Amino acid sequence: MATNLSSYFPRTPLALGLRPGDVVRRMGYKSIAGTANKIIRFEETGDVLADLFTKLAIALGIGQPTIDGLVEEDRRKYLQEWNAWANEPVEPKIIFRAIPGVFLGHPIPEDLKTPEEMEQYAADFAKRTHAKTWLVLSRRLRIYFTEDGTKREVQEAAPGQTKRAVDATGWEQKKVPVLRGFGYFSPSTNLRGGDRANETARPQGEQSFQERPTMNSQVRS
Repeated sequence: MATNLSSYFPRTPLALGLRPGDVVRRMGYKSIAGTANKIIRFEETGDVLADLFTKLAIALGIGQPTIDGLVEEDRRKYLQEWNAWANEPVEPKIIFRAIPGVFLGHPIPEDLKTPEEMEQYAADFAKRTHAKTWLVLSRRLRIYFTEDGTKREVQEAAPGQTKRAVDATGWEQKKVPVLRGFGYFSPSTNLRGGDRANETARPQGEQSFQERPTMNSQVRS
């Protein structure tokens, strides 16, 4: 899914009268078709290698103020959509580890209404089955019980949180938008004087690159 950041880049070559091959040559790559395809992938999905992004931003004269503003727009949108998704009610359930690497679901009896009643049921279930057990109360909150029924940890979801094995069946993750979240890096280019739309790419020694954790497009090092 395109982001505000990745959607901005296709407009700049048009404004400068540049064709895809011209952009790639400005970036210093010899493989015109291969690099152009990577740029198109970034524009369409927001997924890009850090080195390619840096060279692309410099080649197009897109400076740090513009990049940071677009990143912030993507961050705010991601948080808004994630919180709306996380606040949607779900049916409480139990997830337990049947064997290493295999997690199964188990329903909560309908007559259990309070979190305290559900916790006791989950503790008894873990002790009875000798299985690691998670009580999933919402998209935000789950409780982990050890094989002997001990309440070990209250786990709270956060935007962009790294998945654990149980998440595949026990704690659903928001699939949309495809913003890669905390733990990934956003590129920024320090071009002196801000944006320079008509400036060609700086020599390698004059460019700088700063990484910071955000929730925008996935930039892979």
